[in-house]
Amino acid sequence: MGLDASSLRTAIIASSEAVSGIYCLKELLNAGLIDSTKCDPEVEAPNKQVVRPLIRFWVYLSLADTIHAFYLQGWDAVIHHLVQFATTLSVHATGKFERPWIAMIAQQVIAPCFALGKLGRHFKLPSLQKISGLLVLVCIAVLRTPLNIRFAYIGFRVYLRKYLLKYGTHHRMTLLTLLNSCAPLALLFVDWFLWVPWAIKMVNKRKNRLIMTSST
Repeated sequence: MGLDASSLRTAIIASSEAVSGIYCLKELLNAGLIDSTKCDPEVEAPNKQVVRPLIRFWVYLSLADTIHAFYLQGWDAVIHHLVQFATTLSVHATGKFERPWIAMIAQQVIAPCFALGKLGRHFKLPSLQKISGLLVLVCIAVLRTPLNIRFAYIGFRVYLRKYLLKYGTHHRMTLLTLLNSCAPLALLFVDWFLWVPWAIKMVNKRKNRLIMTSST
């Protein structure tokens, strides 16, 4: 059985998101951006000659994914892609928050995990769906949750406080900090209340029983 249009799209998008995620994860680790002193929203990204074209690419990719999610996918995908689009557009438009943005895209290494689940259903391979669920759980627990908690904390505790004192409540940097600090919280909600239950169902399903994949 060959790939249909939906499965082919999933494979292509998941591949591009995985490549972006791996690159950003490498930059995240190499530049030490997990340190609050090194992820200043007003400091340019490391390797900006690569990161800035990547940001432009993600504006269009996340917009296309958001539109697709509204019409053909579930609310987990809508929330996830809308958060990505809003934050990426703000970074592209202002040139700020490039470093925190890298941490968000680094989490997209989860994309191939979901793609495996969809391909497992398409090719009627329940074992592939089980592997997909396990990989999603590992990615959420080991990578996405620590990053989102850390960057939400840095955003609210360090930079939102800084810009409130420096600029007041209605300044652009204050509002952008609020947006980029709430984004990790939205992703945490999607992960733990929507994707983790789906992944557990994948892992615990009975042998030879196929389950509808996540809507991402």
